[in-house]
Amino acid sequence: MSGGNHRRLLDIRLKPGNDNRCADCNAEEPEWASYSIGVFLCATCCGIHRSLGTHISKTKGIKLDNWDDEQVAAKSPKAKLPVDKLNCCFVPSKIGNLNGMQISYPDQRGHTRNIYVFSSDGKDIVDWYMAIRNVKLTRLRIGLPHVEESELVQRLTSDFILEGWLYKTGPDLKDAWKRRWFTFDRRKLLYFDEPLGAYAKGEIFLGEAGNDCSVYHGLPNGRTPCGVPFTLRVPAREYPLAAECEEEREQWMTAIKTVLATPLSLQEQAEARAWTCKR
Repeated sequence: MSGGNHRRLLDIRLKPGNDNRCADCNAEEPEWASYSIGVFLCATCCGIHRSLGTHISKTKGIKLDNWDDEQVAAKSPKAKLPVDKLNCCFVPSKIGNLNGMQISYPDQRGHTRNIYVFSSDGKDIVDWYMAIRNVKLTRLRIGLPHVEESELVQRLTSDFILEGWLYKTGPDLKDAWKRRWFTFDRRKLLYFDEPLGAYAKGEIFLGEAGNDCSVYHGLPNGRTPCGVPFTLRVPAREYPLAAECEEEREQWMTAIKTVLATPLSLQEQAEARAWTCKR
């Protein structure tokens, strides 16, 4: 590798977004990189990327290997995703492509960011899905060596519990009803202007029933009726909601009641504490 390309790589490694750290585990001064994905890696994470196959990630040593101009140019990623915190699921009907996938992760402010991707080849999108799960499982095995693998698998990726249109109004009695796209993701209920929204208009964390969390038919006193109404109560506030029909309302209420009746895991308890601090 020419001295010029070597210096360029080191300069890119120091840029904001890279911060001289491994993209996967945050280790300092990574000495490897994936030029097909555009991220810097420590030796351990580089080994994980190599195990995924070159069709997923192609790696080189920053100092040990030769880099041409095109490979160096590929080392400027548009974004760095926290693999250990992201979720991915197949959403072909929402994207309008049989090979469509949604990737969700918390941004630097703690807000959920959605990315929608698809491929012309079904194998490619499945390979990426499995690669994400594989990397997350490897990271969890390292960080939680005493936890059973069956429990770790539950932390990898999950399909959405329910998605669809609902009507929602704000906390003020004068607020109008607005149609929003709702996504029920584990213990979070997110609502958007449209199904392919990058950021939610709002996010609601659902705790446990009995801890000031419940869902009931109808609306709080003084609310103007809309559709087939129901109300979600969480410690922060009440959310008046409405479905188009009785069947849809029962679907949402049943899903919410099921989650509220499920005890929080240790991971979810930590998330709940962080959520309280953000309010």
